[in-house]
Amino acid sequence: MTNPPEKTRQADGTAASAGAASMQSAMSRPFISRVVPLKRDLRYDRSTGRAHLPVRVCLRDGTAISTTLDLAPGQVELLYIQLERGIELREDTLRQA
Repeated sequence: MTNPPEKTRQADGTAASAGAASMQSAMSRPFISRVVPLKRDLRYDRSTGRAHLPVRVCLRDGTAISTTLDLAPGQVELLYIQLERGIELREDTLRQA
């Protein structure tokens, strides 16, 4: 004996199977294509040690949202190391060209 599929309610109040609801939800979710820093200064909060970097989140549907990337002290250090390494690799490539 099998169990009947679960039913959920759609936004309009009508019933839908759980599979259809999850598929509809997945299709309507925006997908991030990239996050880019804005040409604005990073803010530093002395009381928490957190840095706040203005960024633009670009979605696959062509829309974009401006927000802030909030970084804990350890994340700031990690980002510094990663960016420093990226700059070194770029400089090495330019020197070889």
